[in-house]
Amino acid sequence: MSHPQTPSPAVRTLDRIFEGAAWLILGLTPILINVYNVDAYRTVQATFASILVALAVCLWAIARCLSRTWSEVGKVPLLYPIGFLVLWTLLTVPRSPAPPLGLASWWNMVAYLGFWIALSDVTARTPKLRWRLLIPVLFGFIANSVVGLMQYQHVDFMAMSRSLPQVPWLLNYFAGLDAPAKLGSAAGMLGNQNVLGGYLVGAIPLLLLAGSALLAKREQPKLAIALVASGLVGSASLVATQTRGAWVGLFLGLAWAAIALVANYGTALRRLSAKTWIAVALGLAVVGGGLAIKGEAIGLNRAIAKLQTAGTDNTSQQRINAWHVAKTMADERPVVGHGLGTYKILYFKYLVKTFNGQAIPPSMHHRYVQAHNDFIQLAGETGYLGLVLGLIVLLGFAGGGTWWMLKQPAIALSERMLVLGGITGVVAMAGSAIFGFPFHIASSSALAVGVAGLAGGVWTQQRRASSPEAQTPDYSPAQLAVYTYALPVAVAFVTFAVCWSVWNPYQADKLTKQGQELYKAGRVPEAQVALDQAIRLDPERGDARLLMGLIYAVYGRFDESEKELLAAQRSYDDVTLHYYLGRVYESVNRLDDARAEYQNALHYFPAGLDISKAVSERLAILDQATKGTPVQAGSK
Repeated sequence: MSHPQTPSPAVRTLDRIFEGAAWLILGLTPILINVYNVDAYRTVQATFASILVALAVCLWAIARCLSRTWSEVGKVPLLYPIGFLVLWTLLTVPRSPAPPLGLASWWNMVAYLGFWIALSDVTARTPKLRWRLLIPVLFGFIANSVVGLMQYQHVDFMAMSRSLPQVPWLLNYFAGLDAPAKLGSAAGMLGNQNVLGGYLVGAIPLLLLAGSALLAKREQPKLAIALVASGLVGSASLVATQTRGAWVGLFLGLAWAAIALVANYGTALRRLSAKTWIAVALGLAVVGGGLAIKGEAIGLNRAIAKLQTAGTDNTSQQRINAWHVAKTMADERPVVGHGLGTYKILYFKYLVKTFNGQAIPPSMHHRYVQAHNDFIQLAGETGYLGLVLGLIVLLGFAGGGTWWMLKQPAIALSERMLVLGGITGVVAMAGSAIFGFPFHIASSSALAVGVAGLAGGVWTQQRRASSPEAQTPDYSPAQLAVYTYALPVAVAFVTFAVCWSVWNPYQADKLTKQGQELYKAGRVPEAQVALDQAIRLDPERGDARLLMGLIYAVYGRFDESEKELLAAQRSYDDVTLHYYLGRVYESVNRLDDARAEYQNALHYFPAGLDISKAVSERLAILDQATKGTPVQAGSK
């Protein structure tokens, strides 16, 4: 028998809930601000997005189980390359010094790839959903664009907050907006101007291309005007971010789109009269002139001037240095890498190897979270083979999708531009990833998956239409029970485990920050309780273990202090860790071990900084001890 034409009420309900989750992921994720920490892997935004993405994929998978339509999912493009990438990256996890962190990164990657497959499948079965999902994309995009321009104009967000209810979380939210505004940094709600730039370029092509197509066909005029207007505002905000990498990415994406348009409509373009081309040129000149006048009014000329001269600043060399560190990792283990999630753990170790005895620039001391190049970091963590598999997925989507679109003349203009806009947005974000880390950020990852899913939905729909209708086999009662009960329960259990694994580190992060504040306030016993709870929730929470080791040292419990500090090294290799471990060894008269730790600390940070001076003082005291002067335990 053939597939049922009408899904059951349960399946329809699950699909509706999935659509609601997609709205939240695409619309709400980009406006969340983290108020607890600065770690990109443990923010409010990342936790919210990861849990919601996992739940959305769970709902979709259960719906496919109940409707027994997994054969239709097989028409989603790129399933085999994605499968190889998932399996290979999983094999690299055991090589990490902190496998739980690597496994968390792997689960997160699988969830987002699964969300793309789910979006492609659902929007293929419900074509109108593709256009409805543009609304949450538009919401998050325009909110960040407008806030970014306001921040660039030094708008006082804290003054605005005084007219609102004085609720702590709301005040924290506006404080997060106000910090970039004081610097004139167009960071939007994402906390960093480079992050905002990488986010904006993912949606600008989609909004402009899809909106222009709707205007040309006079379809959904309100949505069309909103899309085009938002794309123009976002372009102005992109200039205000002053991010060269994002502009390079956008240029690559638009170049890709231009080539595809010429290949698709070259004959029609050549038939246009000279008057038409003159009218188009005049229209572009008017729009460009209007944007230039408006840009002058809000000061965007200042941003453009900075972009023209920014190549001479220190950030370029800083970024190149970060690339070299990741490349050093990749060169040492070119096949399997060091394991997912290891770049920030091994950063200082390979920073020393990269400079090989030369002076390390001070600008490199706080750049261990991202390699400032998603591709090189992927090579360092999963080997060059992992990088190749990732590029196959990316180029397979962009190149394969474009080639397929050119071979489908029957596709409507609006659908064609939706596909091209999604592909162009992904190409633009990939281009910006050469100079940054958009795929590390929840909002950018959600947007990339969202725009790719809209394009993938059209692609999947046409693949299904061009192939014979699949036949559903006659299932035995036992097989039906597996599809109806066993598989949904298994999917729900795995999803719950994933969400729990994401939620625990988030709670541990809050407790760690609470413990740090309590310790600074001198409330050491309370800090110890908070840190102990954090470590129970997340045993790989390195900064919590470091501070716990320091507390044990204060109490004179040096064995326990050493244990915590050594455990912290698995996921938090930092100069302060080696300094405190050296102090512990010095306190128990293990002077050779103390000297080794101090030397490690000096390798990480150059002379001249406060921490380096403190380490040098301890080494001088040890040198005195070797000459016969006793070292006082705990002396400063």
